[in-house]
Amino acid sequence: LATSLQIHYGTDDGGDVLVFLPGQEEIESLNQLLKRHLEEDRDGGKVQKHLSEIVQKVSGIGTTISSQQRAANIINGVMICVLYAALPPEVQMLAFAPKPKGCSRKIILATNIAETSITLDGIRYVVDCGKHKTRDFSDTTGMESLTVQDISRAQAAQRTGRAGRVSAGICFRLYTEDAFDGLAEAAVPEIQRVNLASVLLVLKGMGVSDPLQFDFLTRPTSASLRRACELLYALGALDDNMELTVHGKKMAKLPVDPIYAHLLLQSPTYGCTREMLTAVAMLSAENVMFR
Repeated sequence: LATSLQIHYGTDDGGDVLVFLPGQEEIESLNQLLKRHLEEDRDGGKVQKHLSEIVQKVSGIGTTISSQQRAANIINGVMICVLYAALPPEVQMLAFAPKPKGCSRKIILATNIAETSITLDGIRYVVDCGKHKTRDFSDTTGMESLTVQDISRAQAAQRTGRAGRVSAGICFRLYTEDAFDGLAEAAVPEIQRVNLASVLLVLKGMGVSDPLQFDFLTRPTSASLRRACELLYALGALDDNMELTVHGKKMAKLPVDPIYAHLLLQSPTYGCTREMLTAVAMLSAENVMFR
């Protein structure tokens, strides 16, 4: 918050600001704080008139957003945009839309999807908190968790590269040089952090007889592979010879988690297909409710 406001009031070049945050909760909190500070400030600029009319001129915005919601994105000439994976597509487009007339700067609050997945034009300042959320799978408990962890030096370089793509830019890293030197060189590959049951099921469905000997680009741990095999065997997707069963072939055709595929295929037996479809759909969605 302090760095974003210092950039806004300390520079007058109109360059946009990209702030990297770990997740949705932090983004929404900072969004509210920025709005409150910009609304309370009387020296940051004259309050814009007819904000809803101005913002409606922005091209590419969906019509499902009300004019009040659109107007709330611009305070004292600053357009605040949020960007994370769970947002509806029409709301994500606000971050890509050009600044409307009368808007001096855009501040974009984003997760690490803005590192490599997308390109935002006009970014001159990047604020890097040095954190991100990552998905980890525990071989012991068989559970996945989403935790906040330090980024790697490679990710820090990617974030710095977001600034100054069209002109000279600056990246503000909100951590010390010693902390940067203590970061890992690169992030742990996802294949070594997640449940591999889906991967093994797909490989078996493609005809790979022994997935344990498959030539992975980055080889997962033996414990993860063994755990995935045990899960698929328990679900009836693999037989005693670790070959794909008829049930396993049906599971491989469904583009969902193997446990959910098993539930759907078993539901006709118990006469609860409609209820199971609802349960699997709810469990497969990133965010069930959007506020």
